[in-house]
Amino acid sequence: MFFVKSVLSVCAEANLRNCATERYTEKGPIDADPPIGNAKGRTDMNLVSFVHPDAGESGLALKKAIAAMAGLVKPTWFSDYAGFEAHLQAPVTFSTSRVYLLLMDTPERLDRLAKLIHYFEDRRTLLVLPDQAPDTISRALKFRPRYFTVQDNDFKDLCAVIKKII
Repeated sequence: MFFVKSVLSVCAEANLRNCATERYTEKGPIDADPPIGNAKGRTDMNLVSFVHPDAGESGLALKKAIAAMAGLVKPTWFSDYAGFEAHLQAPVTFSTSRVYLLLMDTPERLDRLAKLIHYFEDRRTLLVLPDQAPDTISRALKFRPRYFTVQDNDFKDLCAVIKKII
């Protein structure tokens, strides 16, 4: 006999905070159906992005490029440092795939986001840098990014990398 336990009772029994409804038999849980995903069989990836409101045309171009990938990624946009830091402080769940995209359109924003560098130690990070100066690249590599590019392009290379990560 199959029955569905409510989310609250499953979470209370397992002492979990975040938990989905599971199907159970009298002997315990049964395997969940595989998720419906993209062509590679994966579910949509969460793309957590930081774009400052003063980023101007490069910020708009980046948002437009990511919007063109709507079927592959679920973007979450942050435009203020406090909100972004609060998001980074939240516990990470491994049920979703997350990639962090940071638009550092000025050296000052690079310095400001560098104060949050300890949050990116074990997270997949993509960076958009203001220039290709050796000092800028040196500071950006401390984030240990999977990929970085500069802001003076159309972001096709960045979108190709995001598609490869998925």
